[in-house]
Amino acid sequence: MTLSVLAPFDETASAWRKTAEETARNLTAAELAIFPDLCLDATELRSALFKAYSEPELSGSLLATDVFGLARHLFELNYDLYAGRYESAGRTLRFLWELAFRSHLADTEQPGLTIDEKVAWLEQRKPRPDWSTCVAPRILTLFATGDPTEVTARFKTIWDRLNQFAHPSGPWRFSTVEESGRFAWPHFDANLCRQLLADVNEVVALVWLLVLHQFPKAQGTFADPALVFNSFPVLKTLLD
Repeated sequence: MTLSVLAPFDETASAWRKTAEETARNLTAAELAIFPDLCLDATELRSALFKAYSEPELSGSLLATDVFGLARHLFELNYDLYAGRYESAGRTLRFLWELAFRSHLADTEQPGLTIDEKVAWLEQRKPRPDWSTCVAPRILTLFATGDPTEVTARFKTIWDRLNQFAHPSGPWRFSTVEESGRFAWPHFDANLCRQLLADVNEVVALVWLLVLHQFPKAQGTFADPALVFNSFPVLKTLLD
């Protein structure tokens, strides 16, 4: 009984693996290195936080709590993107982005609350934390020396593109019937795959930057700075 119930899952995983193999054949060495690099970053970032901050400082932070669970989201992104499940990858990336920025909002505006209280505060906050009330203001803080209009436009383009995976948009519908014919089943699509990989780099770099902005003492505690942020050369300069 158990085996028959799980059979569809095994068959689906086998089909997704074929797409993953096709993805791996078509990506460059630098593109294939992105997710191993990001997983190393997540591990080293957690370690740096523990070295630089006390347990009470970290346990009371919603953003630090998110950092400790990042590996799971990176695994999901890797799996879905390689399997041609671009909608799922886009939704996960969009979720991860808002998750971190909402957590930073709660940590900075309600620093005295417990984790549970911060979560409840976010649920009740008016106006609701969204692009204009949460994400954009924090991006401008991270890039305070840049042109506000250019900085906002750059990341709003990515935000809107990822929203196309969260809603049944026209661009999403057209993407399923174009060259790769993904309407019936996920297939490798070079354009979609590479665009998502580029968006992963942009969004995760934002998350790493946000964490280092909130926890600046962690910048001096990486065990081997040469091994981290390989996908983000600009972030490496923060560790010098």
